[in-house]
Amino acid sequence: MNIRLAIILLFCLPAMVCLGQDSYRTFHLTFTPGLDFGRLTIENSPEYRRTNIRLGGEVEFLLPVYKQKWGIFAEPAFQSFNEESVAFRYESVEVSLGVRHYFYLKNRFSFFINLISLMDAPIKHTQQYSLGAYGNIVLEDDSIAAGFAGGGGFRAKRVSVEGRFYTQRVREGTQLALSYYYGKASIIFGFRLF
Repeated sequence: MNIRLAIILLFCLPAMVCLGQDSYRTFHLTFTPGLDFGRLTIENSPEYRRTNIRLGGEVEFLLPVYKQKWGIFAEPAFQSFNEESVAFRYESVEVSLGVRHYFYLKNRFSFFINLISLMDAPIKHTQQYSLGAYGNIVLEDDSIAAGFAGGGGFRAKRVSVEGRFYTQRVREGTQLALSYYYGKASIIFGFRLF
């Protein structure tokens, strides 16, 4: 299935299900900027850490069972990691699909926890290697990575703050490319539009 079609369906299906229902309570669209604290380990190299800005949007559908304490959501987000000392550049759209459980408090305040499955589709991923007197070689990789994440946060009316921890993504080396391990944690600020 084409990734663009899948993303469009993820945004449109919850909206179609909400037609005829009280959509204020079941369907939410949230702008989700934040900070990624990334960690890159390349074979035979030290560990590199970077803090980057992330931008995303989340569509959430609250399930009409258990007093709407359970929800499913999809969140595409742009992320990047650049390390100039080893000529490593990684930019991608990370599509997260997850379930969320709310712990409601009074006056529209709540705590929540998430369990997420994600797919990481690279926009640009390059590694440059030195071949000594022969110059440099630049390798590009467009393979899709998958992973999992978990986290939790606090929502106060239309604003939320969330901490999210991701499993490490491993890219096995080839004859020309080295293996690398990429992991991150995120702080995500949510601004509910409706």
